[in-house]
Amino acid sequence: EIGIWKYENYATDRGFNAAAYGSTAPSSSQSYEKKCTIKGNISRSGSKIYHMPGQSSYEQTNPEEWFCTEQEAQDAGFRSTGS
Repeated sequence: EIGIWKYENYATDRGFNAAAYGSTAPSSSQSYEKKCTIKGNISRSGSKIYHMPGQSSYEQTNPEEWFCTEQEAQDAGFRSTGS
């Protein structure tokens, strides 16, 4: 957790998430118990889609962002997969 690695979700399988850089790094006293299960995925074309547990593509999706509610995902500019 040194340098860029202290920023959660900065390094992703698609490269670096610039929005995560400079955000407050989690302190050791913060709880990691918060379990948000909605996966936010950004396609190569820039489409922002969220996946709910139980949907057909949920398990295969590698999220760029996690959300706790659908409203949270929608407020961040993501749309439902509709499946």
